[in-house]
Amino acid sequence: METSQILEELKISDGGYTEDCFSVLSKRLVEFPEDTLCILNHNKLMADTDFEALVITGIGAELPYIGAAEEKDTLYKYLKSISTDEEYAEIASRILDKWLSESDGS
Repeated sequence: METSQILEELKISDGGYTEDCFSVLSKRLVEFPEDTLCILNHNKLMADTDFEALVITGIGAELPYIGAAEEKDTLYKYLKSISTDEEYAEIASRILDKWLSESDGS
């Protein structure tokens, strides 16, 4: 299932698939950060601010539990390196903020 399909499933689900969807989205972000950010940034479903907040919060909550420490470190450095004028800067920053707040136990 592609990232866009996962977002569609998440949008129409009654909450039954949310953890699975967030887990898969988080794994994709770790494995393919640029591609995943591109899809999240351009997917029409993400125009709904409530849905976008749900997705970002869900990914942020899953990231502490996904991948090896080295993979997470690489993703962290990648997200931090995106400058404010780059296309994915806003969504990358919001995901990073949620991830860090979840990691801190907030």
